[in-house]
Amino acid sequence: MILPFVREVFAELEHSSGFERVTRHLSLGAGRRRVSGLTATARSLYLPLMARAAKQLVTIVVADNKAAEALEPMLKAGCELTGAIDPARVVRLPAHDVLPFENLSPHPDLQEQRAPLCGSWRPGRSTF
Repeated sequence: MILPFVREVFAELEHSSGFERVTRHLSLGAGRRRVSGLTATARSLYLPLMARAAKQLVTIVVADNKAAEALEPMLKAGCELTGAIDPARVVRLPAHDVLPFENLSPHPDLQEQRAPLCGSWRPGRSTF
């Protein structure tokens, strides 16, 4: 459980001038919108707030599975601290460990992790 005064501290992040500029950028409408230059801590706190401001499904692309595994718990913690999004709405889709033209099958563990996500990925069920 997050104490109310802690949540108030994180709620002040939404009123910073930088975040308001990003919110205007995200509300421009259709097309790809990118935000870069955040440290890991800022990323975990601001991404849930940005997702709530965008009111859309947010896709975060990272370099590899290790980076995704490192970001997921930080992102869920940021969701809890800010209260912007339910942490259960954060999902990680692992990348395949082989390329399509290599004529090899992906590792069964990765397919097992991907199958429920790909089969049930619908708007409104997940945010990230």
